Amino acid sequence: MVGVRRVAAVGGLAVVFAGATAEAVEPGATYWQHGVSGRTGITYTRLAESAYPNRIDVHEATLYSHRAGSPVDVKTLVTLVALHRVSGSARCPDNTTVRGAGWNETELRHVAIHHDEPTLQLRFDPPLRVVAQAPGQEICFAMHTEQWPADTTFSVGASGFVVPPPPPPESSATNTVTVTETQTQTVTAPPVDARAPVTGIDGPAATRLRRPAFLLTSNESGSTFRCKLDTAPFRDCSTPLRTPYLRIGRHTLRVQATDAAGNVDASPAVKSFRILLPPRRR
Repeated sequence: MVGVRRVAAVGGLAVVFAGATAEAVEPGATYWQHGVSGRTGITYTRLAESAYPNRIDVHEATLYSHRAGSPVDVKTLVTLVALHRVSGSARCPDNTTVRGAGWNETELRHVAIHHDEPTLQLRFDPPLRVVAQAPGQEICFAMHTEQWPADTTFSVGASGFVVPPPPPPESSATNTVTVTETQTQTVTAPPVDARAPVTGIDGPAATRLRRPAFLLTSNESGSTFRCKLDTAPFRDCSTPLRTPYLRIGRHTLRVQATDAAGNVDASPAVKSFRILLPPRRR
């Protein structure tokens, strides 16, 4: 970790306070982001829902909170939960004060965000995992939030990466060569790769984080990446990419993948995003 101000580790959960650079997650992850605001009681918010068959793995998350009010000793309790559908047809609860009929809840982790530490970066080792308990069962990764004292209004946001199970191995091509009339020899040769990879960028379109993270993807395993941010030249980069400290306003990220055979994507992926002003304190 680079630039860490304070780190606390409890039961496999590393809590990295603002100012840290997160470790890389696995290729093929999906970025998610959500926010909610309220005043009293517990509010449920859906973060990822049946993203992959039978399993959701969460390797890292960023939580941030803003309060409006005068109390000094204020904190927000955020609880990350796994939800499993057991009956009914209602969607995973989102921005509601009730969990929703037909869903069972299991607490995964909980953490308090204090008024003097408004942003937390979390890394989970092993990852937080939501697993279907029956074939075809819908699953959901969610959080519920509660403000203390209860008479203080608040808003809470969360973002992070969901990593799918690894895909099945690809079968390689097999060529058969006849040596004699009575003998047959089977030779396995790798297929010739002449196609360029397809590059993708997954990340926020707008964020208050001054060093946002982006997931770089390629449709071919073993690809490497070159990145160009705004007017800077293309440079070698890796995924997930965490940008340098950026000014408030619009920015453009371009990414070009090169596969293991040396084929280069001639049409780099482009991602435009905005760095927003921090929430106004009242």
